[in-house]
Amino acid sequence: MYVPYNAYKLYFGCGVQEQFMEKHPNPACWRWELHRVWEVEATLKPGFRHVYTKRTYYIDEDSYGAMLYDAYDQNGQLYRSIFNAMIQMYDVKAPYIVKNAVFDFNKGMYALVNDAIEGGYGVMSEPLKNRELSPEAIVGRETAR
Repeated sequence: MYVPYNAYKLYFGCGVQEQFMEKHPNPACWRWELHRVWEVEATLKPGFRHVYTKRTYYIDEDSYGAMLYDAYDQNGQLYRSIFNAMIQMYDVKAPYIVKNAVFDFNKGMYALVNDAIEGGYGVMSEPLKNRELSPEAIVGRETAR
């Protein structure tokens, strides 16, 4: 499957304004490569409610990153998609998603988010302990209340 990969031009070569077009991101800034992916489908558990009834993740076999994501509404219609643009950070020996293109098909709009050029990025120098990986610990660490 073709997925956004080695997005060095998006990260280093295209200015912020150049990355946008009227209805979609500028394809001249994105690089797509043929990769092996795992298709993971998640469906809503019976008896539960959520805006999405089904999600499909396309996970890169080499980096284990979810490169693409589709979410479907209650009618089974495509509601949102996300493209994740990745680079290899050779200094820390890790893949890094530098930008996300988020499409909302109900509203007919898109956004480019998670801009590490503008906001910087953080790299963990030490692995997290198991107790720091619970849903409660993640919410407590990553959100403001």
